[in-house]
Amino acid sequence: MDNRNYDVNRSGGAPLMFGRYSARFNNITMAQAREALERDPSIILIDVRSREEYASGHIMGSINIPVDEADAIVDIIDDKDAKIFVYSKSGARSRRACAEFSRKGYTDVTNIGGIMSWTGFTVR
Repeated sequence: MDNRNYDVNRSGGAPLMFGRYSARFNNITMAQAREALERDPSIILIDVRSREEYASGHIMGSINIPVDEADAIVDIIDDKDAKIFVYSKSGARSRRACAEFSRKGYTDVTNIGGIMSWTGFTVR
């Protein structure tokens, strides 16, 4: 029997294949994310790049949880219903992290893509 679930993300994107548990998350553009972040200070912004990449420049207010340490989210964010935006360099790692965060029970996870598309300031 095939244990994989095929699911479509909420924004109508391509089917997702993530092993035994279905993962759901949203996708928006960096421009949409920037507007949302300006309107809603409660959004938690997570950079899933490596610690070295994060140190070289990141979006102000973001926290660093490298994608390979995605399990650490449960020690950092208690509220499973918190609004979470996730980014990486190009968007590939942020998609992986969003799927993992969703599988951990976080209900409002959004992939905002890659920092390469960010038009705002970055900090070191």
